[in-house]
Amino acid sequence: MLTLPLVVITVGLFEFVISAVLLMVTFWLTDWLEISGFLSAVGAAVILSVVSVVLGLILKVLVPKTRREWFGVAAS
Repeated sequence: MLTLPLVVITVGLFEFVISAVLLMVTFWLTDWLEISGFLSAVGAAVILSVVSVVLGLILKVLVPKTRREWFGVAAS
């Protein structure tokens, strides 16, 4: 709810900044993730978003409607 006004004003582009910040926090807390800077984190956030959308579309086509409801995915 705190970032909602920024997301609305920037037409969703602020979501990439939020994802990048979360990736940077993960980088600082773990040893298995390497991120060279904030722009790399933004790039990784964009890639993660694209992969998520593509996988969601593929699963929507491949998984029957009844299974999607079982997995908690909205059936549309």
